[in-house]
Amino acid sequence: MNPRKYAFFVVDSSYTVLFSLSRGVTVPSRAEIEPLYDLSNTEGRVKDNFSHLDADSLQFAFRMVSNGVLLCFASPAAADETSALLVRLQTLCEMVKGPAFASHSTPTLKRTFKALADPIEAVIDQPCQLCLHTHNASIFRRLTQTDATDLTSSLTALGTDVAAVIMDGQLAAATESFMRLSSIERSLLPLVIPGSDDETPIFLPFTNPAVASRLMAVKVDSTPAAIVLAICGSTPTLPIFKGKVDSAFDCAGRRFDSPATPPEFSALLYIEGSGRALVHSPVLLDGVSAEAAHLTHLYKAAHTVYSISFGELGGGTKLVHIRRKGKMCLALTDKPRAEAVRGLMDLVKTLG
Repeated sequence: MNPRKYAFFVVDSSYTVLFSLSRGVTVPSRAEIEPLYDLSNTEGRVKDNFSHLDADSLQFAFRMVSNGVLLCFASPAAADETSALLVRLQTLCEMVKGPAFASHSTPTLKRTFKALADPIEAVIDQPCQLCLHTHNASIFRRLTQTDATDLTSSLTALGTDVAAVIMDGQLAAATESFMRLSSIERSLLPLVIPGSDDETPIFLPFTNPAVASRLMAVKVDSTPAAIVLAICGSTPTLPIFKGKVDSAFDCAGRRFDSPATPPEFSALLYIEGSGRALVHSPVLLDGVSAEAAHLTHLYKAAHTVYSISFGELGGGTKLVHIRRKGKMCLALTDKPRAEAVRGLMDLVKTLG
């Protein structure tokens, strides 16, 4: 599957590009940027503070922030997905530098975006973004029920309201307060963690935008792949928090392997009402959703108590989609309808 094609660029009021990052899409020239900048101020084209332009098989989403700074994201993806990505990129900047990040001087802005280049690219490549945003969900590492329960119990023992465990860059467990953050905040936090056993100021644009909190990250010594995140105020200090983590997490000898997805499903996305999502082969799912317009309804919020849909995608691939008791699951398979539906229903029972 080809990686996402895009161009992300930041422009000031003189139509100068302060920062750009692209893959397979050319960043517009100064002459092309000028009308884009002017369009961002055109009444009637703005929706939810966004401007949109469909040009040359690309969707342009652009948004004017403070100080005449324009953020722009161009991609062959659908307009909704392009806008969702731009929201994430703006949120990333606000999390790290605060809501007035664009009010800084031009040299400072350039340094800010240069320092954020890797997280920006990681945000753009995050899978299933539109679906996760619609359902306020975040991807979690799939664990056995025993491992998930033990990690959650250890988090609770810390006595810190907003906390989570990250394993290999994915959420593995989280407190209820952490899950009350917006799905965008939850998905971005693993990308901006400081070095292990460190802390950094962080803003929460959707939860507490005006005041910086402390984001602490402590490595679990018995499981080097695990990092405990906590968002808090002035207390506890980092050494005290590390001591609590060392006491609460006794993971020596634990592997935390992810259970295998049944081989009849080449890709899978499962979302439950709490906002936890599990995914297998997300790039494959993204490719299918981009190529099949009839899948759009899967990415819309729904309150259906129970439904099953089954679609032929060509090449022998079929999509099965189930909604049941606040949960949603979709999968790609080459099995016949009855077998595919039965297999997915059984899998949903084990995941829930």
